[in-house]
Amino acid sequence: MVRAYETGQSMVQLAHDFGIHRTTVAQHLVERGVSLRKTAMTEQQIDEAVHLYKSGLSFAKIGTRLGFNASTITTQVRRRGAHIRGAHEPSTW
Repeated sequence: MVRAYETGQSMVQLAHDFGIHRTTVAQHLVERGVSLRKTAMTEQQIDEAVHLYKSGLSFAKIGTRLGFNASTITTQVRRRGAHIRGAHEPSTW
């Protein structure tokens, strides 16, 4: 896993290859002293995050699905100008 990552394979691809979550790949790499590359959401992933949020999913569930933490999802959804639900607001628009 370390060798593959260091030669350019992505964490997403490694997660797929090993049948584990992307964050688990990151954890294994960090535990082995590997410096992680910055990973940014693609435009397509942001589009999907906005769609999933508008359909009622929470930021945490979207993050789990897309392999990013909830705060990253929140930031990107906000940047797209989506209405952020209040604590007692219905989850669908």
